This record gives sequence, C-alpha cells and structure tokens, in this order.
Amino acid sequence: MATRFEDYQSKNRCLRMTRTPEGVLTATLHTDGGAPLHNGAAHTGFMHAFGDIAADDGNEVVILTGTGGYWIWKMDFSAVGDIKQPETWPQILTEARRTLYHLLDIGVPVVAVVPGPAHAHGEYALTADVVRAADTATFKDEQHLNIGVMPADGVQVLYAEAMGHQRFRAFELLQQTITAEEALRIGMVNEALHTRSGPRGFDQTIHGDLGFPFADLAADRHA
Repeated sequence: MATRFEDYQSKNRCLRMTRTPEGVLTATLHTDGGAPLHNGAAHTGFMHAFGDIAADDGNEVVILTGTGGYWIWKMDFSAVGDIKQPETWPQILTEARRTLYHLLDIGVPVVAVVPGPAHAHGEYALTADVVRAADTATFKDEQHLNIGVMPADGVQVLYAEAMGHQRFRAFELLQQTITAEEALRIGMVNEALHTRSGPRGFDQTIHGDLGFPFADLAADRHA
C-alpha cells in the first residue's frame, strides 16, 4: 500500500508538516511549537518521520527547517539515561544512522533552511540538495566529544564532505563554531540570507523563492 501524506502528517510530535497542492512538503522541527529540543523522543521520531516522507510518492519537493530561530536548540537525553552505556548506545547509533539513510532516500529535491544555530544534528541539513542559512546561523557539533562519545553517526562523514577533511578535524577536535559567512565561503551552504525582517519574513523569502523545475530535477538527487 502506498504511503499517503494524511497517514503521517500528524503522527510525529517533533515535526510539523504541511504540503501544498503542488506537492511541496515543509517539515518544521519543533518541540511543543517552540525551538526544537533534541531528546530521545525526537531521536526516534525523526527516524520514522523521514522514512515516511521518503516513501511518499506524492511529495515533489521537501523543505526542512527549524522553529524559533533554531535548527535544533540543544540536546537533552536526560530521559534516556547515560547514552555511553552498552545497553543504550547501540540503539542511539542505529537510530541516528537510519535517520540519515531515510533522509538520503528522499527521491525528490530537498531544501534545508537553517534559521539559526545548528549545534546538534546540523548534518541533517547537509543531506539536502540546497542549504540556505540565515546570516545568524552557526554550526557546531555539541552532541559528541563534549559528552564523551565519538562522532560515528554520520557527522564525521557529512561535515567532512561539506567542509573538507582537514577543516573538519579542527572543527570537531577543537569544538569550533562555523558562522553562516564562513559556511558560505567554504561551500558548506549555498546561501546566507539576511534576517532583518525577522523569522517570519525569512521564512517567506525561503518558501517563495525556490523556482525549481521539480519534475525534471527529481531524478537528479540520486544520480
């Protein structure tokens, strides 16, 4: 049975999803309508949600973005327990990898809109065909070394591919922050957009300026 938008649109509490009649799906990361908090429920929820999006042939374009001026606000695994323990880490790692597999399996053009700090799972945005960042956006990996685990869930692949392996080593080991300006300069994002009109104006700029020949580009994502 084919996956239908109506079947998963409201199934996941960590993503707010809308879709236009033309098939442009917007998936907005959030926690209770506000800035996205990445916790155990979101970790599992993203895996399932992106799998549903990838399986829906009714999607023509997918836009991923955050809420409240954040891509993801911060990590909170307090309800999960110590993720370094043998009984917890394999599940976390498996879910993280499957989430990336599902994102990469989306067979239509994907646009990531990074409205602000992406200090957790910024690599989700890097799976997109086009990455558009607010000029207030920053990128940092605060989900691994600072809590005592190695980056092995795709961060070490996607960030290194986007910025270059040598730059990534310093970024990760020294816990550096990359601004939108630097991300644009090194080719990690495609655009750095002004946010002087506020988050709503920024969102309207993003959603009103795609201009893709959707049907023609769909096959290019996995070429």
